[in-house]
Parts: sequence; C-alpha cells; structure tokens
Amino acid sequence: NFCGMTDAVGFEGSAKAVINLHQIEPWDARSLVRDNLQRQSELARRSPLRKVPVAEGLAYMKNKVGKGSGIAGYFASELQKEKFVEAVVMLLGAQGIPHSPQDRDDLYLVFESMDFDQSGSLSIGEWAAGLSVFFKGSTDEAVRAVFSCLDTNSNSQVSKKELQAYLAPFVKAMSPPSAAALRPLLEKKAVDDIYYDMDMDHTSDVSAEEMIAWTKRGNNVVDKLADIIDQEVYQIWL
Repeated sequence: NFCGMTDAVGFEGSAKAVINLHQIEPWDARSLVRDNLQRQSELARRSPLRKVPVAEGLAYMKNKVGKGSGIAGYFASELQKEKFVEAVVMLLGAQGIPHSPQDRDDLYLVFESMDFDQSGSLSIGEWAAGLSVFFKGSTDEAVRAVFSCLDTNSNSQVSKKELQAYLAPFVKAMSPPSAAALRPLLEKKAVDDIYYDMDMDHTSDVSAEEMIAWTKRGNNVVDKLADIIDQEVYQIWL
C-alpha cells in the first residue's frame, strides 16, 4: 500500500481471480443509478424541501438519526421509510414551510430515489448525499453540510472509515448482483483512490476545504465511482 493508495498488483490480481471465478462480465456502472438521479432531479423541482437551507436541514436530520446512538450506532443507523417521512415532515414544520398532502406523499418517492442500493432503508451516505440535492444552497454549502454528517466525531476531519461508510451503498448500487463477490474489492479500491485524491496534503485525513476543492476540480461521487469501476473491471476483463 503506497501513499494510501490501493496496491495495483494486489487489487488487479485479486479482482481478476474473482472475475474469472464468477465469470463476471463488464457493465455500465452509471446506467444502474441513472434512473434514481433522474427521479431526484424531477422531484427536487417541485418539492418544498428546496426551501430548506442545506446546512440546517442536514444538521436536523443528523440529530434525529444519531440521537443517543453514539458514533458506532450512528454509522450503523439505517433510516426506514416511515421514520424518514416523519422526520422530514417535522423538519418542514420546524422551518415553517407549508406542505400539502401531495408533498407528503412525494416524500415516499424522495426516499425511494435516494435508496440507491434498494435495501429499503437509507444509510448515512444515501440520506446525506440525497437530501443535499433537494435542499437549497450553493455547492460549497452542500459539501460542507454533507461533510458535517460524515464527520461523526466532530473533529473537523473525515477519516477513511467515515468515507467508506459514505461510499459503500453507492458501490453496491453501481454493481449488478452478478458482481456481488467483487464489491468488497471495488469498495476498497474506490475508497483508497478517492481518499488519496481528496487528501491533498496527504496527512491521512480529509478536511471540509479539501472535499470542497475536490468537488471544484470537477469531481462528484457518482462519476468518480463509475470511472473507477468501469475502468478497473474492463481493463481486468480484457
């Protein structure tokens, strides 16, 4: 493991063995989440969530999800559909934002659009990244708010473990069931590469400023993961 990056030979050797053993064919990672992203875009245009400031909205949800659970419990917390709708309705009320019965019904669709891995519940990464699309604010404000959700111990740094909790459901969503055996390797490769790319001073921690700078360089989680998955799997398959 060199400078925090996955050892290329180790990854390629292990991945090739898994691909051959399970006869895994290449796939288009982006296509597996395209419908979710499209639904999010459509719902965001009409949802009253667009009136909620992103920092306030995600802070409210973090408090609701993590209340009394501790760091380990917060990481393991999965937000169920009814609890999600209940929490968001309470958030809209706390913000004094009017909402109709149709708006409430739409929250079930919002939940489904954010449930990338179709597990029936939302991980930290899914609800933090998903709601940042719906809430109002600049890109910088959205990144800072998501960062705050991932920074579970409030030390103003995101660790590799915290980034892994964020990325894991996206790796699952962007790989078909036939490639399930490959997911642990892809997840490690993606976490190592993205963390190394974000950690500009290579001090083995990522600050909010580094995450914002990474985003301003034209990066986003979905496209970066798709690039890593498509490139690595296709090269090995060849």
